Parts: sequence; structure tokens; C-alpha cells
Amino acid sequence: ASRVFLASSIAVPGSFAQTLQSRFEVAHHFSYPDHYQWQQKDIDKIEAQAVKNEIKDLLITEKDAVKLDTLVFRYLQVHVVKLSLSLQPELPYEKFV
Repeated sequence: ASRVFLASSIAVPGSFAQTLQSRFEVAHHFSYPDHYQWQQKDIDKIEAQAVKNEIKDLLITEKDAVKLDTLVFRYLQVHVVKLSLSLQPELPYEKFV
């Protein structure tokens, strides 16, 4: 499995990490409070740890991707994880309208 870092600012960060740990070797999860305002110093800190640990990939949520689009990544390759929801058994859409 690929070694990666995770970064998130969501209400339940444990579920994000748990979902990805089955597919990746998560070296570290940088977890910030929900609705956190990311700053360049946060990215610089994460990237310094990435260089030190020879990690090249960072996985983030779609929610965080929007907040990070103005910040500069010099080292890490950033991958956005798209989360989806499915109901089992499927229910007709009309029941929710």
C-alpha cells in the first residue's frame, strides 16, 4: 500500500481516516477543527513533515480542497477524496421530495 498523509478539517475526522486506512498506509493524519481556516503555515508544516518522512502524497476531503485552492504546495501531490452515500436497499427518490 502507498504511504500517504491525510489532512482534514471535518466534524468526524476518524471516519475519514478509517475509510482510507483499508487502502493506504496512513503515515499521519493532520486533523484540524471543523470549519478551520487553513493558512500557508499549516501547509508548510505538513510539507516539512512530508519531506522528513519521505511522503509524497496528501489526501484531503472535497470540503477542504475548496479551502486549500489558494495555498501553495511545493512538494506534496494533493489528491481529493470524493465521498459518496448510498442507501441499501435503495429507496425511491420520490419519497424524499
